[in-house]
Amino acid sequence: MLMPRYLYLLHPYRHDCFAHPEPHEQEVLKKHRDYLQQAQQAGQVILSGLCLDETFALVLLQAADEQAAEEFMFRDPAVAENLMAAELHPFCLDLSGGGVWEGDDGGSVL
Repeated sequence: MLMPRYLYLLHPYRHDCFAHPEPHEQEVLKKHRDYLQQAQQAGQVILSGLCLDETFALVLLQAADEQAAEEFMFRDPAVAENLMAAELHPFCLDLSGGGVWEGDDGGSVL
């Protein structure tokens, strides 16, 4: 059985922080990337990325429950060091198979 999946959205407080980070932002972004890479290698982070218009970034992860996902999100250096605001949502990859939206015959119920 799959672990529950969660998506968190990251909204930078300063619009230009991805394209033209200030020295402190650059430092925090490196810690953020290292944090996510380590979690990806451990199998916790499924994917992460940012919108090219710099409006938000996202992280898709597996966690035992919502509390564990929230703790992971708040430990993210981008959030912990107030570079970005974050919001957490339960998430289902509908087309990946084995998700909560799969019907008895293996097809999507949506």
